Amino acid sequence: MFERYTERARRALFFSRLAISQLGGEAIETEYLLLGLVREAKSFTGDVFDRAELQFDALRTDVQTRMSGRQRLPTTVEIPFTEETKRILNAAVAEANRLGHNYVGTEHLLLGILCEPETGAAQILASHGIKRDVVREEIARATKRSDAG
Repeated sequence: MFERYTERARRALFFSRLAISQLGGEAIETEYLLLGLVREAKSFTGDVFDRAELQFDALRTDVQTRMSGRQRLPTTVEIPFTEETKRILNAAVAEANRLGHNYVGTEHLLLGILCEPETGAAQILASHGIKRDVVREEIARATKRSDAG
């Protein structure tokens, strides 16, 4: 499933898993995926977060508050994705396809989150003014610039 994922996208998923092992929970929820994306800041997605002034420490505190009281699992335990997170991962692939990209990067994961507006991660992004159509346009412009260069 993750063959098309870039190294940065894979690291974001790794950081999501690391966050759940530190903060607690039984499955990788959308908020943990968002934490992984914010932590993998050296990317297009990092630029979007910087413009929205979305910072890792503040986001981590917000997620920690939302997820408080959850059991911490050992890092050796296989941690599944929630159904919401699976929908986001599928939406990320669909967004990459829609944009004509043969890879799935952090920008596509961000769009995937924004495709599921009822999730905690999407609500956090919305509270920071991050909108799917604007991000999609920014990705298309950035892709055209890199193709032209």
